[in-house]
Amino acid sequence: MFEWKEFIMYLIKENNLLLITEKYEPMILGETEVGEENFKKILDFVEKKVTEKK
Repeated sequence: MFEWKEFIMYLIKENNLLLITEKYEPMILGETEVGEENFKKILDFVEKKVTEKK
């Protein structure tokens, strides 16, 4: 399990969210796994969590 403070950045590529940790371990979540509406909500949440620690 990861803590939010371990994530240093995120990328969105081809409807996939890639979260990158300090040790460059990727976590990937696809829009097809959660649906379009939930994916947008997750992106908003991730943006706030990853950028608030900076």
